Amino acid sequence: MGRPPISVPVRAPRGTGRLEGDIAFPAAARIALADSQLRRNIGAATATIRDKRARAVAEVDDWEALRRAGERIKTDTM
Repeated sequence: MGRPPISVPVRAPRGTGRLEGDIAFPAAARIALADSQLRRNIGAATATIRDKRARAVAEVDDWEALRRAGERIKTDTM
């Protein structure tokens, strides 16, 4: 007994997946940059991400060699 096929819509539901906003990017950027709480949150999130990455890198002796190997695999795949 197999599973019934999954019905996949041909298109995304209306209003989903839009890459455009209601206002132009420069205006939206000015509004976002004026939000001090948003800037603090992004700064804290960025610091956390960088710290976690630095700790992960420090755990692996040959991190740079692994990174270069991954880069070559990605390049060859593309």
